[in-house]
Amino acid sequence: LDDIEVGSNKLMSKGPQPHQFSAEAISVTANDNPKT
Repeated sequence: LDDIEVGSNKLMSKGPQPHQFSAEAISVTANDNPKT
């Protein structure tokens, strides 16, 4: 999950891309699998 989060963050920092759903999916995944 960490890899996915880091990868998504890199994609986001690259520029304004239509990857909003990825962030939402990660948020849902984080809620389903609280790793902290």
